[in-house]
Amino acid sequence: KGVKIVGIFPNIEMSDSISILKFKKKYKLNFDVQLDDNQLISSKLQATITPQVFVLRKSTQEVLYEGKIDNSFERVGKRRQIITDFYLRDALSQIIDNQCVTVKKTEAVGCFIQRNK
Repeated sequence: KGVKIVGIFPNIEMSDSISILKFKKKYKLNFDVQLDDNQLISSKLQATITPQVFVLRKSTQEVLYEGKIDNSFERVGKRRQIITDFYLRDALSQIIDNQCVTVKKTEAVGCFIQRNK
């Protein structure tokens, strides 16, 4: 439906092309994944946590949604038994239906991105 998904791996000390492909296979991801070699993408988006989702308008690079995929984690190490909010799915549905995104930002829960030195 005109949506392109790309998984970006910004922690180059923890990821390489082989580990990224293993991750893609293990979790059966059906979208492109790539290493953010110089952290250009994660720096441009000011990403701080992984996983952290950014939905961009292709023509302008405007961020339409930023944050969690869903509410499966309340905090690091604390997984919910029942997922009740599907932030990414809802944002994409609203965009595809030419509606305004009602929840534009949530606070991502995960591991901090280690910045290159």
